[in-house]
Amino acid sequence: CRETVSNYCQEVRQLGFRLEELISESLGLEKDHIRNVLGDQGQHMAVNFYPPCPQPELTYGLPSHTDPNALTILLQDQLVAGLQVLKDGKWIAVNPHPDAFVINIGDQIQVRASSKFVQVQLHVILRKIYERRGLDYNKPFVIVTRDCNAIISTYILCTI
Repeated sequence: CRETVSNYCQEVRQLGFRLEELISESLGLEKDHIRNVLGDQGQHMAVNFYPPCPQPELTYGLPSHTDPNALTILLQDQLVAGLQVLKDGKWIAVNPHPDAFVINIGDQIQVRASSKFVQVQLHVILRKIYERRGLDYNKPFVIVTRDCNAIISTYILCTI
């Protein structure tokens, strides 16, 4: 398991660097501009578990927010949707796709990109019957099991 997580961290980190390069170039900047500005900072990955909720309308799995980092690469649960984004004042479901990540532009890129790249307001809703998992990668590493009191590891940095 550790080797799988390590390999995943390496590959997704490289994807993140490539996305930063493409964003920099699209802004008319040198391809390593964002990486130079942000530094070769750490990354973190979180495995999120949202248990079934008998009254999902009373709460959110994750309340409305924008991501404070540069960008987030999200691997969604393929069986249970729950991620929603705010568009034109309405919450729109982001349905999982088996061959895709969801890329969220974070506040740090929004500040640098003005209106060309806009961070998105998002939240996660709970489901009455189904549990949901998500794997977020952004630049602390927390794994939470089904037993919410059993935190396996807090802030294990993937410094690879």
